[in-house]
Amino acid sequence: MTPHPATLLSLLIAAADPVSCPPLPELGTLVCREGVAGIIYGRDTEEVRRLAEDEQAAAAAYRTHFGRPPPRGALVSAGSATPVGEAVRGRLRAAGLTWVLPWIDAADRQRALEPKIRAQVERQLAGAPAAAIDAAVARALAAAGSAGPDGDTTLRSAVRHELGHLWLIEDHWPRRPDAAAPTTAHYGGPAPDWLDETAAVLMEDAAMADGRRTRFAQIRRGEASDETPIPLARFVTMDHPLAARVRAERPAGTGSTVTVVSGEAARRLAGGASAFYAQARVFADFLIAASGRPDVFAAIAAATAGGEDLGAWLAREGDHYGLPSTLDALDRAWQAWLDTPAAAPPRS
Repeated sequence: MTPHPATLLSLLIAAADPVSCPPLPELGTLVCREGVAGIIYGRDTEEVRRLAEDEQAAAAAYRTHFGRPPPRGALVSAGSATPVGEAVRGRLRAAGLTWVLPWIDAADRQRALEPKIRAQVERQLAGAPAAAIDAAVARALAAAGSAGPDGDTTLRSAVRHELGHLWLIEDHWPRRPDAAAPTTAHYGGPAPDWLDETAAVLMEDAAMADGRRTRFAQIRRGEASDETPIPLARFVTMDHPLAARVRAERPAGTGSTVTVVSGEAARRLAGGASAFYAQARVFADFLIAASGRPDVFAAIAAATAGGEDLGAWLAREGDHYGLPSTLDALDRAWQAWLDTPAAAPPRS
């Protein structure tokens, strides 16, 4: 007798990890393994291995900057066309997994890579017939897909970034069955947007971090015509520049999925936001350097979760962490630090 597909899926998952992988038949056939911060699901073993490496790197960064391991959850790479609905989330919650991050699969990565590859091919084959360009793009995409499991480095850093958002929320603003509905006052979660974004950029890899530092230096030099550094008092209180757009475009319904945006659509969505991301990275560098504490964000996050803003925390704890006791004084120290060699971006 042929086993039911759900039974086959359970057997596949059990073979991968017999102890901790809840079966998720709604999402089709997935491979699963234990990660350092929970369970990882993907379409194949290489996908899961790659995601496990990214999660491990982000978890090490989280421990460094927030003083403890991240909360346990599930990273689910089932693709942008597969909603992770309430039935799946309920099964994962029942297994003790407190957060769920739906993520892109190989097909999504190809769609994200296609605009970059097409732009390169069109430059190389300027004047060639459209059919020849399309064929060259198809060959390049096939080569990218067979070049190995490491994937595009920007996308790999993106999963670390998104884990940082989720971990900060679950660590300091955990949802409970009797909790009120989550706030919509901020971009990613209940934290002030600057802190929410700082948690995310701190998880990124070194190449992405250096790119943000370089971008901030360009903005300070006036080389970004549409962006300027954000005054510190505004930076630590403002809404994320993408907040209104993301809320407007967030898909309706109870199922949760991941949206892949690339090419011109991505450029339009991100317009005006690069200064916020870049300043979050460099301001984090400053707080680490000024306090001598890579984990200073743990204290700031705990205070923020308790209802304090950055100014109130500085008045109470700034001296203990080697920081000024007022936001104005912190701003002066920040501006002075930006002109030191320590703040210089890496040389390319």
